[in-house]
Amino acid sequence: MSTIPSWRPLLLAWLLALLSPDGTAQQASPFTAGIDGCDNIGTTAAAPRLPRYSLVTGAIDLPLVFAPGLGWFRVRLDPGPLPDSFRLVEATPSCEAHPSPASYLSDTGEALIPEIEAVDHRGVVVAKYEGTLTHDPATDLFFATRVWDFIAEPRVAAAASAMRMAAASASASATEVPAVELTEPVGPYAAGDRIPLSRIQGGRIVPAESGCAHQHLHGSITIDGSGPYADPHPSQCGFGAIVATDPEAPTSVVAGSVPAGTEYCGPDVTDIFFDRMRVMVQRLAALPDSEKGLFDGTLFLARNGGNMDFEVGAVRDPQGNAVCPTQQCRGLGFTSTFTLCGQCMLTHIDNDIEFGVVAQLLAVPRSVQLAGAHAWDLWQRQALDPLPSQAAYLVGNVLGAVLMGMPQIPNSQLCALLGAVSLRTGVLTYTNAYAMIRSELTAFGKGACQPCPHGCPEVLILKDFATQAWGLDNGGQAVYQPPR
Repeated sequence: MSTIPSWRPLLLAWLLALLSPDGTAQQASPFTAGIDGCDNIGTTAAAPRLPRYSLVTGAIDLPLVFAPGLGWFRVRLDPGPLPDSFRLVEATPSCEAHPSPASYLSDTGEALIPEIEAVDHRGVVVAKYEGTLTHDPATDLFFATRVWDFIAEPRVAAAASAMRMAAASASASATEVPAVELTEPVGPYAAGDRIPLSRIQGGRIVPAESGCAHQHLHGSITIDGSGPYADPHPSQCGFGAIVATDPEAPTSVVAGSVPAGTEYCGPDVTDIFFDRMRVMVQRLAALPDSEKGLFDGTLFLARNGGNMDFEVGAVRDPQGNAVCPTQQCRGLGFTSTFTLCGQCMLTHIDNDIEFGVVAQLLAVPRSVQLAGAHAWDLWQRQALDPLPSQAAYLVGNVLGAVLMGMPQIPNSQLCALLGAVSLRTGVLTYTNAYAMIRSELTAFGKGACQPCPHGCPEVLILKDFATQAWGLDNGGQAVYQPPR
């Protein structure tokens, strides 16, 4: 019986087809002598170069790939038809003098890439990653199953689409437009909002000068017809530095108003909430064993649970009126609302989901989670923990487990998965935990609140447990290290 891995004949067939210009199969040299072996190693000199990902074309160029039993190759992959997928379009034998870090194709069909540079349309490197591409025999595609920020220390897992997303944060995409990044609130706009200059009337762009090291905006301006707004810092950086931004990125102010008779929940936090969950999962996984388990994990929850929240502000229109949430969908503390996965829910649910994620990653049993929750509610409200909260803990448990194993799973799949979570309590089984969570809206007089149609910008985040310092058992703190 053959012991050759099933992917190897397929890869060899690819290579033979790709290396034959006239369609006739040509045998590539299969000779190898260990991971550093090649039949004519070192005979071709080459300048050092790293794997590259083009933010313009979406193609990946790997200057040196080792395939066990097949040899060394230079490989190019183009974007595939599915999200985060790539198809092999070129594989040329290469026996260069190994000036570049080699990618390695494992027996499981994974291409391990040690360093990959994301470059913009000018060829400028805007980010660097480590990654894993995994072959899917069903689609004959490679999928980006793991992408790590190469520079950050400790490393923080990024979404598989992070290489494409780097364009927006580094002025790399040709679709970006010039904007001013506000250094402080201006009218209804929040500090940090990036307002495209096409939405601004008046003012003047000034080059770097004494008191401001960046190109910036001075003068009296209006934004989307509202204002005028006076220059907040005439002798320094004015309204703020000139930057590049995606014109479709959400800001704290939206152009449209709320249709008459409509009530909107708080902002749609789906993307930023799941992004924070990924950060949280990676940080929790990196904690020492002394913070995990039935006893130590429970103590971690006790130390940090009171600060476990994700809070955001309101999206407003140019006149400063709240669009998400509207008046009927607001509340104090846990009785306000937000939108997650296209569904309205009360704002204590984000805290409850985070509780479930943390408990899952710290290996705290569900029975202990519920006991602690009941004790807290009996102390705070003289009542047992409500079923919607228990459902949210379970949602968090599932979310934590999935993100631990598949950190790059698309948010749409997370939403579909969480909508299928069932909750069993006593003799009753609720087949859709999310339906139970949403039922709270009616109990608090918010049954008419509709999902917010607007995304939530980063500048509206008021509290974020995922990036806060966490207290540890030894009296120290686990401090968030943002990617550099």
